[in-house]
Amino acid sequence: MQTIIPAVFPVVSYKNKIASFKGHGTAFFISKEGVFVTAAHTFRNPTRDFFAIINGVQMPFKTLYREYLDFEDQQLYIYKDLFIGQIENIESANFFNLTTPDTLQKCSKLFARGFSLKEKQQAVFTQSTMAIEDLYDDLIDGVDGIIEPTDPKLSNLELIDIPVVFDQLKFKHIDKTSTILEQFTNGFTFQTDAHEPHGHSGCPLIDEQKAYGILVGNHGAIGADYILEKLRAHVQMEVDKATAPQMAVKVTENNRWLYEAANEVHQQLIANESLYQQHQTDIYYISAADVDQLDNPVSPFVLRGIGGLHSNYCLNDQNVHLVVINPDCCDEADFSESEIQAAIVHELGHIFNMYIHKPLPSILSFYSNGTEYNVEEVERVKLENRTNDEIYADAYARNQGWGKGLQRGLIKYRNTPWSENIPMIDDRLAKFDSDEIFNGGLRPLKNL
Repeated sequence: MQTIIPAVFPVVSYKNKIASFKGHGTAFFISKEGVFVTAAHTFRNPTRDFFAIINGVQMPFKTLYREYLDFEDQQLYIYKDLFIGQIENIESANFFNLTTPDTLQKCSKLFARGFSLKEKQQAVFTQSTMAIEDLYDDLIDGVDGIIEPTDPKLSNLELIDIPVVFDQLKFKHIDKTSTILEQFTNGFTFQTDAHEPHGHSGCPLIDEQKAYGILVGNHGAIGADYILEKLRAHVQMEVDKATAPQMAVKVTENNRWLYEAANEVHQQLIANESLYQQHQTDIYYISAADVDQLDNPVSPFVLRGIGGLHSNYCLNDQNVHLVVINPDCCDEADFSESEIQAAIVHELGHIFNMYIHKPLPSILSFYSNGTEYNVEEVERVKLENRTNDEIYADAYARNQGWGKGLQRGLIKYRNTPWSENIPMIDDRLAKFDSDEIFNGGLRPLKNL
């Protein structure tokens, strides 16, 4: 007997195949060829390994289209929180037809169909408030990093329908602290007596076999007409390989998170930043987990913390700027995709807004001034140079539009138990509200 493939399924993730997994949200099929949609914030921890769970079995998938901003960074009038993917080699008669929400009348009855943990379902209908962060994900224990159909923990995920009613086209910002008063135009507002449970992020808002949108927040949905627009355009939106960022090693499923983050940065800087346009061929990106694949060793300093820049690195018989990002650090600090992007732009800041170091006092200079050699003064200038290296790179990221993400990432990293150089981080954060101008130079490459 043929196995029935459900139209709606949960999305979970692992880190390094450890015994626990995270349940992040709900996705649903929109075609028999395995094309599905969900909210992009389902994948907001991009260094993790994500899987669709179909009848208790892990299923990998590929990205067709993706757009996302952290809710603190959203800007009118398009709310960016959409993921379109495909599970290949699967065919199912169970899928929802995307239907434009402008056919709905006020108070039209719908259902939000998604996965919730059984022990939390009662709280769904009784609690008076829910932070938007709580909507995003849950931590669920798995067994040896492999999900089996008989896994009792997986059985705690149950598909439930929450009654909702259509209110109006357009919706307000889902960030309750936002000062944005106008509404986003690519979706609609719904109302419900129940508060969304964990795991319903990205679920369909449905009426029979019609899906009118996806749930992205309390009372906010992205509309099916907007999803269809992006689905039709996804072929044209695929990256032209001639303008893709250069990876130091082959792109695989393990480092695709970095390729996609670097590509987002690359495309924006190609369009808006002339220095980057001129020198993009000198820049290569690599995950810290992949440096053992390189022929030449990488400086250990760039492997500490969030990331680093190794300039004049010899790759393919030429000197290049090697941007290294540490996936373990990003994951443990709970970095979102935009915060990883900001970390990348910060490293590019070391190239395009390089601080010119103050010369270190020498023994001769002390002698010429008739003073004794002062080790403390030498160390003070060294620290000032190192701090300004980072401040100038931060300034580049702020000027390119990644200031908020960089600031959040620094605060997250500072609050981890293994963070380093906390006084320097505090000095950097203090400069985010400064009116000072930090104009540096272009970091040169040496010719081989």
